[in-house]
Amino acid sequence: MITGKVILYTHQRELSGGYPIKIRLIDGKTRKSTYIRTGYYSKRKDFNTEPKRSHPQYSELIYDYTDWLKKIATLLPRANRNRWSLEYLVKQFKQEEYFDVEKFIEGLNLSSSTKQIYQGGVKWLQCNDFAALSGEYVSRRIAQWPHSNNGLNIYIRSLNALWNKAVSQGYLRGENPFVGKTLPSERTRSKSLSLEELKIVFDCRESLYKDMFLLQLYLGGIDFVDLWNLNYREHYQWSDKNHISFCISL
Repeated sequence: MITGKVILYTHQRELSGGYPIKIRLIDGKTRKSTYIRTGYYSKRKDFNTEPKRSHPQYSELIYDYTDWLKKIATLLPRANRNRWSLEYLVKQFKQEEYFDVEKFIEGLNLSSSTKQIYQGGVKWLQCNDFAALSGEYVSRRIAQWPHSNNGLNIYIRSLNALWNKAVSQGYLRGENPFVGKTLPSERTRSKSLSLEELKIVFDCRESLYKDMFLLQLYLGGIDFVDLWNLNYREHYQWSDKNHISFCISL
């Protein structure tokens, strides 16, 4: 586990401005430490565990010090979850890249069913920051998938499409971690209802669930989520032949 904090680095000769203030990152497994320069210096009397008001640059330093703590709080959980190396974590500190894929999905013009597939893929991936993804991390998540290959492939293809959209819009760059990750397809068990099973549905008592099912059937298999999200005033109209028309663009 990697930990981090801001320290006054007193292991070198003190300069006229004092000792350098650095961000220390420690790999708990190897006990290896890496230091990031901040560009600030301080006398011992002006820095304890944080800058003191007596520091000559306190107003600027305390602002940057707070920002460093925010970066540590944001990046370290991602680093430990994704098993980053210290070198990669330092790179992330310096370039400050973060891409919130959930916000990106919300901004796309997608049908509700497609949006739910994308969101399901992100939830399965357990990583909301695409800028921090690696092919190794995706492979580990795939190895933990407990269901059929076909279901996983839906997520992989949707995440691959999301990555490509983000790259085309300038949000991401680099190698796509989802390329080549799909698994061999499996034969899908038929889930079609028999005539006897359909008759049971037709003969059951009236209910919203029955109406929704039959409407899906009459509409040629419309996706349930899309049907559920239709708004009567916005999407329904009666035609001259007493038929329902759907005024919706997906």
